Amino acid sequence: MPTRKLPRTDDERSTALTTCAAKYNATAAPARLITVAQFNTLGGTLSPWGAARTALAPALQAQTAATAAVDTALITSVRVNSHFIQVLNFAIERGTLAASARSYYQLPVTHAQVPDMNTVADALLWAGRLATGETARLADGGAALAWPAIGEVNSASAACAAAETTQSSAKSGFDIAQEDVGDQRPTVDPVIKDLWDTIEYNLRADAPPSLRRKAREWGVVYDGEEEAPAPPAPPTP
Repeated sequence: MPTRKLPRTDDERSTALTTCAAKYNATAAPARLITVAQFNTLGGTLSPWGAARTALAPALQAQTAATAAVDTALITSVRVNSHFIQVLNFAIERGTLAASARSYYQLPVTHAQVPDMNTVADALLWAGRLATGETARLADGGAALAWPAIGEVNSASAACAAAETTQSSAKSGFDIAQEDVGDQRPTVDPVIKDLWDTIEYNLRADAPPSLRRKAREWGVVYDGEEEAPAPPAPPTP
């Protein structure tokens, strides 16, 4: 026996509201199964609900794009940081610089290992240490490292930081959009239930299969086995 199934997803909620509104507008007044007051409530519910759901897609798109931009900026910043440290180590290996030069950058003096940089925080931390260290070493009379120069390290880290800021804002925007939809569900669900209760009540004199068929036109959903189609008419003698 089919049973009524109230919406459980946001898509189902939207379908229930829009189908009922469209059916009301397409039906002449005497045959309408909901009242004018209910239709007004439906419209007042559907408008903000639809706007909130529509806002989700661009908010998610902005977050996705911002996340991709952070990933790209992080790769660049880590690469530039790593290359700067490798150039420093090459200079030490050639004897151009003493191993103690690593201390300017808070790197271990005894080995040439490049530190792990897996996150934006890691990349920005080491970019800051490299910039501070290079400034201090130059102040002590050292020659600037090149390929990459510290300016490139700074530019890459600035781009990475800016991308992370944009991503954070985009995440907040998507969170707000999701919360807006979530905040409206407790309002939307009772409206749908009231509409469906009224529709079924006004069809109560119909046989159950007929009631469900007509109610479906107004957006009511039933779960379970569908009614078998009516048998074909016998051929004309």
